[in-house]
Amino acid sequence: MYNIGEDDDLIQLTQIPQPDPLRPYPSIFTDGDRLFLAYYLAGEAGSENPVPISGIDAVASAALFSFNYTRMHMFGLPNDESLDQHPLSSRGLRGHGAFEVKNSSWVRRLEKTNKNYRQHAPERYDSLRHFIFTFHDNTFECLAEDYTLSIETESITNLMQKAADTR
Repeated sequence: MYNIGEDDDLIQLTQIPQPDPLRPYPSIFTDGDRLFLAYYLAGEAGSENPVPISGIDAVASAALFSFNYTRMHMFGLPNDESLDQHPLSSRGLRGHGAFEVKNSSWVRRLEKTNKNYRQHAPERYDSLRHFIFTFHDNTFECLAEDYTLSIETESITNLMQKAADTR
């Protein structure tokens, strides 16, 4: 993990569709430059008969993100029950959401880590953005330049296969 400084500013990305609170089945695939994240979406409010999701092969409404120029990522703990242990919990990080960290300490640390590289160019890190997605059992974070998002009615398995086929 990383330590945060006083400049780290957590912004909730309210335009990002929320994951299913119990069974989002987040999955990632990366080819070294791009990273794909897929998860099942929360059911529609007021739905009396939500579609049961039984695993990554279920066909349901899902989000597929393609993060471009991904430099680093983390995927795993903390889960929603231990999210208060995340360094950004005091800045408003909460479960089942999407966030961006402005002035990220993680980006600054990466830039400092690579400063001894002969062709180091600090300005290359100016375009990196720090994204955080919190799920029921996992937290996903990545440093990338940007992302595209598509919403599809598909299984996570098929979305990951599509991602692999676009390499």
